[in-house]
Amino acid sequence: MPQYGPGHADVVAELRAGLPPTPGRHQRHRGLRCAGGTIDAMARLDYDALNATLRYLMFSVFSVSPGALGDQRDAIIDDASTFFKQQEERGVVVRGLYDVAGLRADADFMVWTHAERVEALQATYADFRRTTTLGRACTPVWSGVGLHRPAEFNKSHIPAFLAGEEPGAYICVYPFVRSYEWYLLPDEERRRMLAEHGMAARGYKDVRANTVPAFALGDYEWILAFEAPELDRIVDLMRELRATDARRHTRAETPFFTGPRVPVEQLVHSLP
Repeated sequence: MPQYGPGHADVVAELRAGLPPTPGRHQRHRGLRCAGGTIDAMARLDYDALNATLRYLMFSVFSVSPGALGDQRDAIIDDASTFFKQQEERGVVVRGLYDVAGLRADADFMVWTHAERVEALQATYADFRRTTTLGRACTPVWSGVGLHRPAEFNKSHIPAFLAGEEPGAYICVYPFVRSYEWYLLPDEERRRMLAEHGMAARGYKDVRANTVPAFALGDYEWILAFEAPELDRIVDLMRELRATDARRHTRAETPFFTGPRVPVEQLVHSLP
């Protein structure tokens, strides 16, 4: 499944080359839109421009009642494919569809979208449920929204999706809430713990992080999405991260939504 969205390769190319953005190209206030590209180009990105980018993310999880889609699904696939492709017209990028069935008993799939305006994500969410056959057959299970903001201590810590990296084959998404004490600790103490946390992940460069604040956008402080070429890499990384001091300052980090990125056709045919 492609990552739908207009003009992202051109924007990222400008940033990598250190060029000023083309006037009028996906700018809003302090930001640029970015997607598409490779991990190798990370070192050449303009971190100031990327950190000035306002980009909202939405992760929406759905279940489908058995038999609701019937046995003839070609028209449903065409309908959903057309819908997702059309979202670029409102500036929404569909990063991926993910099969979470079986990894959870209450959900079948997840959709990851991102855009400059949260209203655009809300419109896509509402229209998917209202106008598509697949969406009308779905029951919402969970939805979370985050907003890219610069990392507190390491400004080069850019979410993979914003840095122009291709979507991973597997994903793990979960919300996160720090302890009440965390934000009252001295900066040096928090910096030390976050550095230790980063060192614990040094052997997992193939697992790409997307960490975004979610303060006031829902019930959580952060939303995290790990992307990787193989699922076992995410499992091993998550276990490694348990053995760090920062773990003591975790108040909530569920639910988890994990699974492979799949094309529309495969997803629809797999639904009950």
